[in-house]
Amino acid sequence: MKNKETKFKTREEKKKNITVLPKPEVDFREGAVQFGENDWPGYFMRGDSCIGFAMGIFYIISALANENGEYPDNISKETVGYLDNLMNLAFKIENETLLSDREPLIVQSKRWQYLNDQKKK
Repeated sequence: MKNKETKFKTREEKKKNITVLPKPEVDFREGAVQFGENDWPGYFMRGDSCIGFAMGIFYIISALANENGEYPDNISKETVGYLDNLMNLAFKIENETLLSDREPLIVQSKRWQYLNDQKKK
């Protein structure tokens, strides 16, 4: 996992980094979004959907990792990499979009703590 120094953003820091676009003419909740003709489409989710998604990742990671934050031996290294990428995505979602000053839920997982302990060694 390429986890940089954990820095929790304050509500004000988050607000400064949000790109505000004009409201679309249709009620757009989520789906493919493309900026201009030559842009690759990406997937957009509204904040309320993102937070639910991030919480789902937290609960999956928490269910799979043991008390030490390690995954069982029967989970492949490739799968571990994908799970850790999902964990980082959950951190980014909460740290970038949740407009509160609390730390992201994912940092409370044993896996997050385990990986941060490994970085310190």
